[in-house]
Amino acid sequence: MKWTIFLWLWTTAYAQPFEGVIESVMESPVTGERVKLNWTIKDRLFRLDYFAEVQKSSVNFSIVRQQDRIFMLMNGAGGSKEAMELEPPGTLSDSLRPEYAVELLGDAKTVAGIECMKVRITGPSGVSDVWLAPSLNLGFDMLPAYVQPSPELKQMFNAGMSGFPLEVSAVNAAGKPLYTLKTHYVKPRPVSADAFVVPAEYNVIKPPIELKR
Repeated sequence: MKWTIFLWLWTTAYAQPFEGVIESVMESPVTGERVKLNWTIKDRLFRLDYFAEVQKSSVNFSIVRQQDRIFMLMNGAGGSKEAMELEPPGTLSDSLRPEYAVELLGDAKTVAGIECMKVRITGPSGVSDVWLAPSLNLGFDMLPAYVQPSPELKQMFNAGMSGFPLEVSAVNAAGKPLYTLKTHYVKPRPVSADAFVVPAEYNVIKPPIELKR
C-alpha cells in the first residue's frame, strides 16, 4: 500500500500535458443506455463527442472547451446548428463530504496501455470502483462531463485524487449494477487547435435558466 501511494504521488508530480484522443464506452443495465465518449485533448483544451443509444433512439452532441469558455454543439430540427454556452464546472470544495468515503486501494492494472490505480468511493447511492490514471492529470475543470452528473467522482477529486478515470464500475446500495465505463483507446498524437473552435455555422445561445442552477 505504501508503495502504491508513493507511485501515485511520483506519477502525478511528473505527469505531462496530454495531447491526443481517449475513447470510452459507458453502459447502464438500468436504462439500457450505451454511450460512446470520444475525447480530443490538447493541454487544457478539449472536445468531447457524445453518442448515446437508448433502445431505438439516439442522442448526439459535442462539448468543446476553447480557452475559458465551454460550449455544447447541437444539431436541431430543420438543420439548425446551435452552440449553447455552458456555465463553468465550478471549483472543488475544501474537503470530502462526510457521507462519502474515498479509499486508494493497493490494486494496480493497465487500462488501454496506461497504468491505473484503484479508487473506491462509497456514498449514499452505492459504491463506485474507479481505475484512475494519475499520469493523465488533466485537472478537475477538464472533466465536467464526468464530474457534474456524478457526485461520487466529484468527491474523489475533493479528497485530493487526480488523474483521468479510464474505467468505472458502479453499483447501488443493494449491490445491483448501475453502470460501467471502459476505455479501450488512449492515443497521444498531435491535435490541431481547430478542433476546439466553434464552427462559424453554429448560432451561439445562452442556456435556459434551469441549467444555470
